[in-house]
This record gives sequence, C-alpha cells and structure tokens, in this order.
Amino acid sequence: MVERAEVRGCETIQFFSRNPRGWNYDPLNKKEVEEFRVLIKSSNLFPIFLHLPYLPNVAARNSKYYRRSVNSIVEDLKRAEKLGAQYVIIHIGHRLESDEDQAIEAVSQGINQAFDRVKNSTLLLLENTAGQGTEIGYSFEQLRRIIDGVQEQKKMGICLDTAHCFEAGYDLSKKDGIERTLESFDQRSGWKDSIFFT
Repeated sequence: MVERAEVRGCETIQFFSRNPRGWNYDPLNKKEVEEFRVLIKSSNLFPIFLHLPYLPNVAARNSKYYRRSVNSIVEDLKRAEKLGAQYVIIHIGHRLESDEDQAIEAVSQGINQAFDRVKNSTLLLLENTAGQGTEIGYSFEQLRRIIDGVQEQKKMGICLDTAHCFEAGYDLSKKDGIERTLESFDQRSGWKDSIFFT
C-alpha cells in the first residue's frame, strides 16, 4: 500500500485494517505491522488515516448492534495506535426509530464509552453523511451537537466528505458556493482547525 501510494504521488493514505463490510476480523499480524510502520516512517506519507468498517452504527442506542458498534470504535482506536495512524474516521450511522436528539446523544455517549476504554493519542474524525434515509450527521449543526456531547473534545475532529456535503444540499458547484459552505461550516461547527477533506 505504501509503495503504491508513493508511485501515485500521494501525500497521505486512508485505509481499512480489516474487512470493511464484516464484523469478524483477525488480530493484526505483528510482522506486517512492523513492516508497515518502517515503510511509513521512510516515506513522505503524513498523516495516516484509518477508516472504521461500514457496519457500525452508534446513532441508534436501541439497536442490537449498538454495543458491537462501540466495540468497533475501541478496536480501531487500538489498531490505529499499533499501525502508527494518527486518525480514525467513522461513519456516524442511522437513527432508525430514534428521533434526532436521541440519536445525537447516542453517538456522543458511544464515543465517550470508547474513549473511556482506550487511552491513547489517536484522534477520532466524524465523517459527515449525505442525509439519506435516517442518517445523522448531514448538517454542520448536528456534527457540532455530537462533539458538544463528547467529554474529550480535544480528541475529536471532522472529515468533511465533499460528495456527501453536496448530496446533503450544500452548494459546492461553484467557487462562491464553496466559500459560503466553508464559512457556514466554520460558524456552525466551530471546528475549522480540525477539518480534513475527502
């Protein structure tokens, strides 16, 4: 992966450390981890982003998968530290039968539970959603409210997916629309210094 990234002139990488569409996974191979860290250290790739699998959903506390979803955040925070990744990106999820307030609280509390169990320097990035179905996190206000409910806010940031932004109704088709969107993000989220674009 590191060699392919360098050949393509990449400055950073985002990757999965396990099956992105499954719950089951094997422990990290120690030899492969050591080789990966050596290659990263000798490259110009920085920072490194680890993406949580797609299945976890921390926006619905009554879901049978809520605890499993929190466990997934815990697992990837640990794996990120072993791999030398500075950030973990998560999809926020769907509220299902919950209302917006309940869903936002569920996300914040799930993150708090994960941070209580993992004490490392890895930062957690919320990826904004497109707002399809019952998705939470499609508006800058929702992202702000989620982070407001997290106790260790210094360990939080936002991965701003521009395609999701556009789908959620933010105008990114022209330069002035992009500027207005970023100004709105700054005003409503308050996280200008902790934003990454994808």
